[in-house]
Amino acid sequence: MIPKKPENSFWSDEQWRAIHEKGKNILVNAGAGSGKTAVLTERIVRILKDGVSLDRLIVLTFTRAAAGEMKERLRKKLMQEIEAGHDLREALDYLDQATVQTFDSFALSLVRRYHYRLGVDRSLTIGDGVLFSLKKKEIIEKVFARLYEEGDPQFLGFVTLFSVKNDHALQNYVHKLDGRLELLHDRNGYLASYLGRFYNHAFIRKMISRYEELLALERKRIFLRLERLKEEITDEDLVLHVLELERALSPLLAAQTYAEYREAAKLALPRTPRVGDEYEKIILGYEKGEIRESLKRLQEYLEYENEEEMFASILETKPHASVLIRILGLVQAEFWEFKRRHNIYEFQDVAKMAIRLLEENPDIREYLREHTHEILIDEYQDTNDFQEILISLLAKDNVYMVGDVKQSIYRFRNANPEIFKQKYRAFKQEGAGLAIDLSRNFRSRKEVLEDINMIFRQVMDSELGGVDYDGGQELVFGNKAYENNTPEADYRIRIINYGHENEVLKSHEIEAFLIGQDIKRLLEAGYKIYDKDRKTVRPARPSDFTILTSEKKHFDAYKKIFEYLGIPLVIHKDESFVRSQEIYVLKNVLRCVHSLLDEAYFRENFKDACLSVLRSFLVQGEDGKIFKVLRGNMLEGLNGLFPEVHENLMYLSTRARKATLSEILWEIYEKFGFYEKMIRIGNLEEVEEKLNFLLGKFRELDRLGFRLPDAIAYLEEIMAGDLDIEFTQAPAAETDAVQMMSIHKSKGLEFPVCYYSDLETGFKFTELNDRIVFDPEFGFIFPRFQEGLADVFYKKLLKHKYRQEEISERLRVLYVALSRAKEQMIVVAPDFLEFRRFEELIPFVDRLNYKSFHAVFSSVKDSFRRRERASTSSLDKTYETGKALIKDFPKREPLKIREVSLKKVKKERITASEAATGLLNKDVLRALELGNTLHEILEVLDFKEDPEALLQGAQLSEFLKGRLLKLFREPIFKKPIKKSYHEHPFHFQGARGVIDLILETEEELIILDYKLSNLEKGEYVRQLGMYKDYLESISDKQVSAYLYSLLRGELRRIF
Repeated sequence: MIPKKPENSFWSDEQWRAIHEKGKNILVNAGAGSGKTAVLTERIVRILKDGVSLDRLIVLTFTRAAAGEMKERLRKKLMQEIEAGHDLREALDYLDQATVQTFDSFALSLVRRYHYRLGVDRSLTIGDGVLFSLKKKEIIEKVFARLYEEGDPQFLGFVTLFSVKNDHALQNYVHKLDGRLELLHDRNGYLASYLGRFYNHAFIRKMISRYEELLALERKRIFLRLERLKEEITDEDLVLHVLELERALSPLLAAQTYAEYREAAKLALPRTPRVGDEYEKIILGYEKGEIRESLKRLQEYLEYENEEEMFASILETKPHASVLIRILGLVQAEFWEFKRRHNIYEFQDVAKMAIRLLEENPDIREYLREHTHEILIDEYQDTNDFQEILISLLAKDNVYMVGDVKQSIYRFRNANPEIFKQKYRAFKQEGAGLAIDLSRNFRSRKEVLEDINMIFRQVMDSELGGVDYDGGQELVFGNKAYENNTPEADYRIRIINYGHENEVLKSHEIEAFLIGQDIKRLLEAGYKIYDKDRKTVRPARPSDFTILTSEKKHFDAYKKIFEYLGIPLVIHKDESFVRSQEIYVLKNVLRCVHSLLDEAYFRENFKDACLSVLRSFLVQGEDGKIFKVLRGNMLEGLNGLFPEVHENLMYLSTRARKATLSEILWEIYEKFGFYEKMIRIGNLEEVEEKLNFLLGKFRELDRLGFRLPDAIAYLEEIMAGDLDIEFTQAPAAETDAVQMMSIHKSKGLEFPVCYYSDLETGFKFTELNDRIVFDPEFGFIFPRFQEGLADVFYKKLLKHKYRQEEISERLRVLYVALSRAKEQMIVVAPDFLEFRRFEELIPFVDRLNYKSFHAVFSSVKDSFRRRERASTSSLDKTYETGKALIKDFPKREPLKIREVSLKKVKKERITASEAATGLLNKDVLRALELGNTLHEILEVLDFKEDPEALLQGAQLSEFLKGRLLKLFREPIFKKPIKKSYHEHPFHFQGARGVIDLILETEEELIILDYKLSNLEKGEYVRQLGMYKDYLESISDKQVSAYLYSLLRGELRRIF
């Protein structure tokens, strides 16, 4: 019996129940914005108040960040409860040791705690995924070599069938297949029973029946197309044609067996008549085109003569499976021995060991079950099979699960949303546990929720998406504070469509402009939002707007365009570690060093590796000199033209014979001046973190006995594939700027106004191009041999399965994206596709055609009330040259000055710029305002073009225009300027500073520093001297330096 909810409680009835129910397994189906994290935190505190110690709770999350956030929430809540008089000090003191952690960390703690029962060393560590990938490839190569030596005819026949020229592709297949098998809980048991299970006649017949369901699916598609034509065509001539079309298709629509489909699919559609209503002929042409596509797919499905041929095509692959299973067994044994010998494992190894520990040791299992009061799992929809098995071994009707299957978007991390779906169904329908629905949303306005519900009622059900959205999954408005704070007239979703009249810009560029312009318009119009912290309405700021996309590939273009529009933009993305410039160059330095130790490697690699180093930020060699090096004897040329590089490489090659990898790396950093020269590529802190992180990574490789060739292979392995080193960067500092991130990055967050773009980005349907593929349900899928290689029908079944899973997940990703918005959703996209209007759920066969979010929105476009069409004809590429020329400078409010008394505290810091001291009087403030305005203009002008021509057309005061024209008539601006650098930051000899302007010509670097008035201060000479020394340290060009007085209009050369 749960306690009665107090009348003044802010918890909803459902939340109160989710906090207080106990004595059974509980699944909380928590919709977006329903306060699930607050509920979970409150439940933990409630349990602690009931007298249960914190060490008897297991709280599991999926990321370290989430575990850290949960601990901080608990810490804050416990401190509040202690202040309120509750005796929870012991729980607070124990919090840092508590089992509030990821599944991986929990499994690892179990294995380390009971290592002696598993026969592993307690000091076991989690190894690097790239390292394991490399080692597995090496093992596979050795296994193949051993089998070649044995001369087993079955193995040799297998290699002959599945290799072209060499066995590299086949070894790669084995590598991938082994990785997929590692995701199985009982790999050995699966393979031991494989031949008996997957070549069982009943199993194959069952798969043939599944295949015939694909035929029925295409038949249904054709039927629906025909029915639409019968409903929509009214022209007499065209109606007769539709009837003729129906007669032609009737045998196919009546087909039930494979043979009947095969016979009926041999048809020709009647030709469309020339007469008839033109608009209806367009409809007719579109639907007939879709029918032809279905007929084409049917004919591809019906390539077999009969079902017996299908049956035989599977049975003939049995010998291949037998050989493959043997190879995989040998690889697994050697790979496991490598892990055991070095005491390094993968997380799935640790999960399997934890499961084995509990399965084989009932005393440990029972002790843990009795000791554990409750297991609480956050984001349960992201659980994988290992995690579910592990929890089931510890469960005792005491598992509390919180999640939302509509937000399961980590299939690529092996999340299995079916676990949540099956449990929810069992709890709801069969009473196996208690399911509580939290559908009340406290995040978003009512209009936002209504629009989300409107979209997903039409596109999501149990077949595509995972849940019947209209079956109790709708979001319910819960934040009543919005009702009295509605400053805007309409919060319905806005659709901004555009056509293809602009042939200069690509879609993502157009959308960046449209979004930027819309944000500027809203800010200038005083768009208002509700601030829940202040509990009042306030004008929107740039940081109230967020852009969400499914991919990150266009982020850089958005950054440039927003800079051009003068809108601050912060992009949140995880940078690739090894694909960054500094790591790429470092790899090539390593290749150069190794080339000097290996003659064969030198012939294959030295030329392009050396070219990369010479052109990099480390050397910045001139093209003419580099060409001379490449044209002749490279070592001699290098010694003559780049003697320092030659000397460094020769020294490092000598050191590499005896030094460890980490020692070699450190010497490279020192000899080539990585830390000093990284200023040339910017992002200093990030680059420094990467260099330090890689040094630590190389120390790990040292412990495994890696040498120089291994380190190069390690980096090349990552760069060649989809792998990357796990490298965590510090979060970006908060700033008042528009936010941009991927949808996956936005999960768990909320934003006042959300823009959605790049909707045409295609879904990633698995092509299954490998000759051998694997799926736990279908097993190993080999091709059949009939006048060459051809896919067996299993592969078509698997493609359909993957397509359905991909569309389902993309619909869930879209749900996550839309449910981030608090105040308004704004979609920016090309004109929507033609799609028949449906009032309710769109038919499954139509939704199976979804290829992008654009197609999803097209299918529901008639439901949107606020649709706008933007003109794009005036947009062009000028953003690529820099910021727009400032045309109007708004008058700033004058600063108010009041006298204050300050206590001076001495603080020393080396800077390259003079610090402003003292309070400023009104005259100086007015002068500063003028100086700031001039400064802004100087920042945005492109000095490669004729600045005078640009200024003549600018809307500036005559004073400003005259001052600037006078400056640009000075001799330094008549020089052939190649490039200009504005506000250039630097760090040199312990000093930091910003150079206002650098002009670059073929022979010279010209420093121009803007001063307000007085140019006489000796400090300015020291300052420019440091600028000059810095530039001379990174460039061979002559450096000159000038001061410019903004008020006097005076230009003075200092150096």
